[in-house]
Amino acid sequence: MKLSEGAHVAEILSGIAVVVSLVILILEVQENTETQKLAAAQQVLGLSATNNTILTADESLSDLMSIAWSGEKELSPSQDARFNSLLLSIFAAHWQVHYQYEKGFLDRDIFDAYDRRNRQIVSSPRVQEWWRSNKFRFSESYQDYVNRLLPADA
Repeated sequence: MKLSEGAHVAEILSGIAVVVSLVILILEVQENTETQKLAAAQQVLGLSATNNTILTADESLSDLMSIAWSGEKELSPSQDARFNSLLLSIFAAHWQVHYQYEKGFLDRDIFDAYDRRNRQIVSSPRVQEWWRSNKFRFSESYQDYVNRLLPADA
């Protein structure tokens, strides 16, 4: 084999090595993306479980939620402060879910579950009032999302 033939063979082999390396890199990126999506889903589901545990473990907080959601009576100043903090926490968690979905780290079915929950939350007139006063705390894309969920007459 001549030196030029050996160089051609080496060139072909290096081309094959580059293609194989690219295929391996693509597979690793896909696997990494799936791992990130799984981590995001676990974080979201863990956050949801924690929030539910807090609400069910604290009877006074559960009572406050019932009173506030019904809108049937006025809240005391301390109840109002507690309700405001709770809503800020809930909306911040849902903002995180929205952001992760927007960036492609969260599957549609998990986002849809939060979307249904968001629709339920913003159906309360008291929550709508809170949102109008506090939406400035959130990103514009999240504000747009929540505003689309609000009833037309809100």
